[in-house]
Amino acid sequence: MLASEVLVGTEVYKRVKAAEVAVEEAKMKERLDDKISQTKANRSLDDAEMEVDLLHAKDSEVQSVEYYIS
Repeated sequence: MLASEVLVGTEVYKRVKAAEVAVEEAKMKERLDDKISQTKANRSLDDAEMEVDLLHAKDSEVQSVEYYIS
């Protein structure tokens, strides 16, 4: 095998490894983005549930006052 063939083979190997690393990095970024999106969605849901609970509590207070007044 010629030295130039070894050099070309080494360069191809380096490119393949770099491409594999890039693919893994892209997959990790996608998983991280998915987790971030899920976390944001969970927070939005929690906020909405807390708002509903607060509105129910306020409604109960209003009903209590209305009952007391009548």
